[in-house]
Parts: sequence; C-alpha cells; structure tokens
Amino acid sequence: MFSLLKKRLLGPIAGLHDRLLETQQSIIGQLLQLEQRIDDKLLHLEHLVSECSRHDLEMDQRLAALVARTGATGRSPGERYRDGLHAVGVLNYENYTVSGERRFLVRLLQRFPTCVVVDVGANTGQYSELVRELGPQAIIHAFEPHPAADPYGHNIHRRAGQVWPHIGKLAGEQQRARIGQLL
Repeated sequence: MFSLLKKRLLGPIAGLHDRLLETQQSIIGQLLQLEQRIDDKLLHLEHLVSECSRHDLEMDQRLAALVARTGATGRSPGERYRDGLHAVGVLNYENYTVSGERRFLVRLLQRFPTCVVVDVGANTGQYSELVRELGPQAIIHAFEPHPAADPYGHNIHRRAGQVWPHIGKLAGEQQRARIGQLL
C-alpha cells in the first residue's frame, strides 16, 4: 500500500520534473542562439567601426595634404588663398573635367535630358559641342555677340549639330531683350 501511495504522490511530481528539465533545455538552447546572434552583431559592428576608421584616416590624409598645400612655407597669402579656392573647386578652369563642368552636365542632362541650354559667349561652339555630346536630346541656343568669332554660325552648327546659333545678336547695341525675342 505504501508503494501505491508513493506512486500516486510522486507520479505528478516526476512529470513536473521532466517538464522542468525540458523547459530548462529549451531555454538553454534559446540562450545559445541569442549568444550567437549577439556575437554576429558584434563582429558586424567591429567591421563597421574598422570601415569608419579607414574612412576617417583617408579624410585625415586628404585634409593633411590640403593643409600642406595651402600652408606651404614660402607661399604668399595670396597664393595660399588661391590654393584654398582651387582645393574646393574654384578657379579650376584648365578643362571641362578639372573645372567639374563635365560632371555637372552629366548629372544635369541625366535628370533633364530635354532641357534648354544657353551657351552665352559661344565663340566657335566648344561648350555647345560638349553639351551635345553628353545630352543629345538637349535644346541648345548658342549666343556669340561678336560676329568675327563665327560670322554665320557655321562652325557652331557643324561642331555641335542641332544647335541654334545667334550670332551678333545685340552686339554693339545698347538695348535689352527677352530671351524669347531672340529665339
């Protein structure tokens, strides 16, 4: 009788003990998975910090080069001022790439492929030619007030194609006009 009583009392406790062991194993498994995810996130964070440090180092090197260039000994304040302007893109007129004009036109003409471009002081159409090369759908009006540069606009038209040259418009005249009146 004692064994029957023991089975009746200890049976539910033994089942409860088994369920507690299963729950404990499940929690331990979840904790191990969570620990692995935390380790993965920490590795990713270390990688990001390393990348930021690398970029900071590159920027520090660029800044040091700029300071060295603008603060070079033996350079006058005017030369250092010009170097500083050059470093930020001002006075870079050697060609369209150095000046940043090519990059500007590429971005502009990608966004507005059929825009109207006005080339003022067109000379023989070099700028109009660049615009036509980068944006074949753009509408270009080239103004050259001095007729000797390209008397009939043939060079501008030949170089860039589909460009409306306006040669000698308003040249030597003391008047104002709206763009629409000239086109």
